Amino acid sequence: MHRRQRNWDQAQKSFEMAIRINPDFAEAYYNLGTVFENQGDAKLAFENFQTSTRKNSKYAPAHFRMACILEEKREWKSAAIAFREAIKYPGAPLEALRRTAWMLATCPDDSVRNGDVALKMAKTCIANSKNRHPEVISTLAAAFAETGDFENARKYQQVAVNLSGNDADKARQIDRLEKYKVNQAIRQ
Repeated sequence: MHRRQRNWDQAQKSFEMAIRINPDFAEAYYNLGTVFENQGDAKLAFENFQTSTRKNSKYAPAHFRMACILEEKREWKSAAIAFREAIKYPGAPLEALRRTAWMLATCPDDSVRNGDVALKMAKTCIANSKNRHPEVISTLAAAFAETGDFENARKYQQVAVNLSGNDADKARQIDRLEKYKVNQAIRQ
């Protein structure tokens, strides 16, 4: 409740109490990690997500948040491993699959990129998403570009541009489209 209300101090106390009562409660460590993440403390957030995965190795949300932190730190190989770990288990959010596909299509580290796998994942995201979100479609476009299919990359990126709601999002989507027009793949 406190987390939903963004009362981070009270949420932190509640999750710390839950951990004292049950030190093996993986979700409490995950929730505590989200508190630290929202407070801007990536180090403590990561430590709690990591503890959560030690308590329950199949807890997909914790793997996903660890991957996001690693990606922000530009630790590409570790992030890719964590993203793939997150999508192995039930309960992984669709966004975990999308972010994995995005990384495999756009990572600046050649050894991490895999356009064919990214394309398969992006198509799965499209098939499973209930709405037409520009980032999901843009991920599909990036995967097409990474495989060298710039015609489809341009086609789907134009859809992402058309679906973009605000000016900043539209500008980002247009920038990607311009790259595909000159047969250039995206790099993070």
